[in-house]
Amino acid sequence: MPEDWELLETKVQGLHESDLELSWWTKHLLPLIRQFARASAGDVNHDHWKNLCKLTQLYGVDDLNGWILKFIPYVSTGFNSPPSKRNPVLELTTYPDPPPQDRRWSAVLGPKITGCTSNILPTGVCRAPVKVQNKRNGQTSEREFIAGFMGVTQSAENLSLRPLVGWAICEASRISQLIETLRLEHQVEPSARRDPAERARQFGDGFGNGVPADLWQFYTETNGATFSVAESSLRCRIFPLGQIGPAGGGPQPVHPPTYRALGSFAELSEGTLYVVGVDPETWRSRESDGSRWKVFHWTGKQSSVGLTLVAHSFTQWLEQMLCRRRESVL
Repeated sequence: MPEDWELLETKVQGLHESDLELSWWTKHLLPLIRQFARASAGDVNHDHWKNLCKLTQLYGVDDLNGWILKFIPYVSTGFNSPPSKRNPVLELTTYPDPPPQDRRWSAVLGPKITGCTSNILPTGVCRAPVKVQNKRNGQTSEREFIAGFMGVTQSAENLSLRPLVGWAICEASRISQLIETLRLEHQVEPSARRDPAERARQFGDGFGNGVPADLWQFYTETNGATFSVAESSLRCRIFPLGQIGPAGGGPQPVHPPTYRALGSFAELSEGTLYVVGVDPETWRSRESDGSRWKVFHWTGKQSSVGLTLVAHSFTQWLEQMLCRRRESVL
């Protein structure tokens, strides 16, 4: 109904004029909400609604633009990083179809994006860690509160779509449980509380574009740790965020496949390292399964002899180190 949209406009106007400093975002929302009010009263601007959303598949990515994206204030700076960058679509005044692109040049320079890509949009789901204590036996367990957009419902009468908003309490992820074990039983450096964009930049320096979600969570909640390896006399130190970096060092070789694609993130007390990335001995061969974030124990030798696969994720590696040890780890 028109009056519902008019009420919403009044509330957005209140945000626009508040001391929350959101006017850089709300100034783009107000014209959009007025268009909703007009359409609900029967005054439809067809040119406006044709620009609601445009999706174009390009070389390896998708290109999104359209005014519906202006309802999203922040986008991510990279894979698994939190939304901390202002949405570039906010500055668009027109929503052009992307021009034809030469696939050969797109492969080298990357496709030209007119708006943003779907992989930098926020999920719409928030998570908060919670400790639950059993009053009868005093035991505590790790849980998560999850809330946000859980799905979409569709009307059987007119096929209209409506977002499904909900919440749930679930068992904490395994990486959350392992981080808590480190806090309770070992030495953990407190999180440096860096700006998310700065943290993303440091991850980029150490590991290139993108970072696995569990490793991102670890460095969001801590800034490294030192612990005793299970069933061993060795100690392991997970580097502070500022010390993670390429494993190979020196100029990047062309042949054999580079070891600089591996990021070093931890060291054992006897001097060897743990690195994460693609196996440099198979990454261009048919033997590679395409996984980017395997964990290897590395002696420092650029050969298959010096590199041993120990886990298929940071979470699996940390669980092995804290709870049980494979023979191939050391």
